[in-house]
Amino acid sequence: VVPNIVVRFEVCILSNVIANVILNIKIICDYNWRLGLIVLI
Repeated sequence: VVPNIVVRFEVCILSNVIANVILNIKIICDYNWRLGLIVLI
């Protein structure tokens, strides 16, 4: 379970950087969220 959380968190960070630079959208990382991604405009 832990490795999955780490991978999800890393993907969340990468997605956050990409979305922040390209789409100007902030993404909050949440361990409890299945997708690990919460999109906020």
